[in-house]
Amino acid sequence: MKVKGQINDEEYDSKRNLLLKDKGQIRIKLDETKNRTDDWLGLVERAFNFVTNLSETFNQGDSKTKMNILRALGKNITIMDGKLSIEPFEWLVPIKEGYPDLEAEYLELKLSEIEDLSTEIDVFEPICKAWLGRQDSNQ
Repeated sequence: MKVKGQINDEEYDSKRNLLLKDKGQIRIKLDETKNRTDDWLGLVERAFNFVTNLSETFNQGDSKTKMNILRALGKNITIMDGKLSIEPFEWLVPIKEGYPDLEAEYLELKLSEIEDLSTEIDVFEPICKAWLGRQDSNQ
């Protein structure tokens, strides 16, 4: 537009500066999103590692480690007459209540009869949907 004489230098510089400012703001938002994604991924990895090694870490850990694990799982931790009592966090209750049915369904599967990956995916689909609890936006 500048070359064709449709806008003057002042208008060109104004629009150019506005676009550069927008570009900078978009770059900042992208960086913030990347940082949030990296933080989220780190949190998920730590949670996965925590859960994966929970039993072993608890059994081999010192009293401080065991207390930290219990605090991560619930609140109002008490020991009376040698019996441990813990009130689980709300997000754990559906897992605790739903786990026996899901475990039974899982154990009924005869994994040795699965011949290929597509069959395996079909066999596990109802279990995965039950654990998901809601429709995923990424089908």
